[in-house]
Amino acid sequence: MAEYFNYPKSLVGNPEQHYMLITSYESKNSVQNYGTPLSSIALYIPQDSLKTTIAQTYTGVAGGAVMASAGGTVSAGNKGWMATMGENYGKSSPTTTGAWESFKAGVSAFASKPQAAENFLSAGMGQARNKHMSLAYKGPGAFRTHDFTFNFFPQDQAEANIVKAILNDFKNGSTSRMATNIGKLTESSLSAPFFASPRQYKIKFMNGGKENIYLSAIGTSVITTLTINHDPSSAVGFHNDGSPVHSRLGITFQELEYITSADGKSEMGSGSRVKKIGFGDLTSHDDQIRERRG
Repeated sequence: MAEYFNYPKSLVGNPEQHYMLITSYESKNSVQNYGTPLSSIALYIPQDSLKTTIAQTYTGVAGGAVMASAGGTVSAGNKGWMATMGENYGKSSPTTTGAWESFKAGVSAFASKPQAAENFLSAGMGQARNKHMSLAYKGPGAFRTHDFTFNFFPQDQAEANIVKAILNDFKNGSTSRMATNIGKLTESSLSAPFFASPRQYKIKFMNGGKENIYLSAIGTSVITTLTINHDPSSAVGFHNDGSPVHSRLGITFQELEYITSADGKSEMGSGSRVKKIGFGDLTSHDDQIRERRG
């Protein structure tokens, strides 16, 4: 049975309360979990945590503009820029197939012009060779990360025990297990041949008992960095029972898969929308995340 914690104690129960719900699952592999929750932790929403960043990778490519134009002409079954590149830098060909080979030879020759020639044009004639640069799409950037910082000020021993349990659960969930003797630490555990993946997490921003669909959704994630500081104010302080007066938890989650656009494709340029493959009629980026994450 999954363990449940919440901080502060009064967090859950108010139907208008906003909070974060962080549920952990035993990891099966890099994209799947076993489906049975190990713990569920409700925490207040910390400051500066309702942000999301989406990154894509683009690279400047010499000759990319020419290549992009040629790519369109290939699908149209004509020579166009292919013929131009072949005739100017390679060899011309009367057939579409031959034009493609000619084009590739032309691009190779175009891209490998000696640097000395460029230097001559620059120094002697005040000219620079047009490299036909374009910004080429290389795919999604790194998997998205989400950083949260929680401050705990336990008011009594019961709340101090809750904070201790929450911190211990995150520490357990962020570290690897041994692939053998799971759940049993023996003298030979550290000599096991493999590590098992740490837990996976599903993070939701809640409004009462339901997920707040107006906020950005977070995909299934793992903890990449965990920092616990029991004297964040540079002043060590303890209650009579020894529990810290103030503890700070810094935690970084990283999503396990890319999320693609929910944009539909048009049919033959008509502008009509079509169903999104695999997601029915979903039209939201966050709908995709919630569909996959559950």
